[in-house]
Amino acid sequence: MPKRSAYSVAALGAQPDQFTFLTEVATPTVQSATLSVINLATSVNLTWTIGVTPTDLFEITVAPITGVNNTSVTLQIDTQPITAAGWYTAHVIITAEPTDTLNNPLTVPLTVRAVDQLQRIHLPLTARNYAAPQPPAQLELGLAFISSAEAFANETRYGRATAIGGALNRWPMYWPSIEKNPVTQPRVFDWSRQDTNVIADINHGLEIVPILMLTPIGLDTGGSRSAPAPKVGDGLKLLMNPPSPDRPAAPSSQGSPPQGLYLSIFTDGTDEPGVGKTINPDNRWAYFVNAAVNRYKPGGALAQAQGWDADTGIHYWEIWNEQDLDQFFIGTPADYARLLKVAYLAGKQADPNAVIVFGGMAHFEKPNWLLDTLNVIATDPMSITHHGFMDTVASHNYAWAWRTFGYLLNDRQRLDAKGLTAVKLWITETGLPVCDDSPIDPFNFCPSPYRGTLTEQVDFLLQTAAWSAWMQAEKMIWFQLYDDVGNACPYDFFGLVRNPSTGPCVPNTGLPRPAYDAYPLARQLFGDVQPYWRKRPTANQEIIAFKRPETSQRVLAMWTRTNVADTVVISATSTSALLIFPDGSSQTITPVNGNYAIDLPAATNYSTPTSDGTAAIGGRPRFLIEHDPAVR
Repeated sequence: MPKRSAYSVAALGAQPDQFTFLTEVATPTVQSATLSVINLATSVNLTWTIGVTPTDLFEITVAPITGVNNTSVTLQIDTQPITAAGWYTAHVIITAEPTDTLNNPLTVPLTVRAVDQLQRIHLPLTARNYAAPQPPAQLELGLAFISSAEAFANETRYGRATAIGGALNRWPMYWPSIEKNPVTQPRVFDWSRQDTNVIADINHGLEIVPILMLTPIGLDTGGSRSAPAPKVGDGLKLLMNPPSPDRPAAPSSQGSPPQGLYLSIFTDGTDEPGVGKTINPDNRWAYFVNAAVNRYKPGGALAQAQGWDADTGIHYWEIWNEQDLDQFFIGTPADYARLLKVAYLAGKQADPNAVIVFGGMAHFEKPNWLLDTLNVIATDPMSITHHGFMDTVASHNYAWAWRTFGYLLNDRQRLDAKGLTAVKLWITETGLPVCDDSPIDPFNFCPSPYRGTLTEQVDFLLQTAAWSAWMQAEKMIWFQLYDDVGNACPYDFFGLVRNPSTGPCVPNTGLPRPAYDAYPLARQLFGDVQPYWRKRPTANQEIIAFKRPETSQRVLAMWTRTNVADTVVISATSTSALLIFPDGSSQTITPVNGNYAIDLPAATNYSTPTSDGTAAIGGRPRFLIEHDPAVR
């Protein structure tokens, strides 16, 4: 929920700012969604009333229709009247008293997309508990900063990662660190530190997700040249500690779009790729991306020098980091659309199999960044034949576990609405800093905003993995392995492992935290499952079910949503089941009268604002694995 400000009059807000539903014409459904009505003021009460624009094409019910200040409203959409494929729209209109309320009245668009046959649908939890979309993706977990070009890893560090199956390493390739003299020595690249780190990562069996980002001074187009360059890991500090000493007075010029970005990508004066075409050297971003992919791709310059096999090299390329924050990118959505297009076409020219990732979004500063960028891309005729200039869209989420689902759902709906149903979803940063683990931690006390205890860090990891698997995300990358961020001392303690005592940055014991052991448990539970069903038997109970067709099993994840302990009753599908706890311990249980009664501890973490008043992290989860004859 947005922070309430000291307005002199009431100020009306709503989240989300739009709704999109998908339905099959031949199978009418009743679908539900939650709208949060918000009073953004601190001292002025607001009374509101909700109405809907008349429509004969689908039925809308709203409850409650009136309220005071902040309230969650349930919308139900009955699509039975729809008999033909197409797009159908209506509007929810919120009016408020007093009449001088800011943003009054507020209109929230509601769109129903009706199709003849659904292939991949991603909907909010529905009143009828419909099954999840198919076919599924397999969730792979990764880690941020196992190593980086700024901080090489020793054997202990690599061992910590590989011991828990952390085989995916995300770290930045900062363009200014590679092209160090762009004016006096243009297009001269120093890859030495990147080479060293790539070689070490690959020799330790890691896949790499490099982030291509920042603009060298001399190629910048705005911002402050004296401001420090942003670094991966800075973004959350802006949310956690406003006003933050980490936020410069003006954004760094290294976050500006580079000069020459809008010049043609190829030397023939066009952006259209083709066999034998060469990159326009005056489009410096295109030239840099193409050079990076050519060097590190399977079969590229480094792979040949190292004698690697034909498939060994870098397959993934993330384009910028948190470009929806001014701290990282001071261009417009149109600038980022161009940045992404150039990277996609220049990268694919070097390696047609390269996976180009729309940079991970922070969401809290510019929540419509993806939509605004997609709207720009949709005006480009080349986007139709070039996959929207992306293979994957990435999001970031910290501190509030459920929001992983919310962000991924929003991303999926916005992509699908543009016809980009084949674009995959990733989470490239997620985590929870601890607040009770170090005498030198400035936030050693708990509760502390946007932070959690050691056990809450475990619960956040497991619940986030469950939401990622439910939304069929392909990757979920934990921020991070150690506390040190790889390239700067931390303000917070995100790591699965504490810093070593000999480290240059906030030395500690070097021992794993409990979440370190939860990471392989998350891989075990969610790495090979398909979404099955999801229910909330009561407002306090969250149950997400997955299936394993190869073994005819179901895997249930469950927890409380508030600070009230509860007991969930599950209908059995077999004569016994394995109940697993967050610490990895387990016990075999048997049903009584055909049911399992499972106690769920109360949620404890209210340290992060949520839009509906529930806990930011659910209570300690329980997991049930059971044979299910219906799973094939």
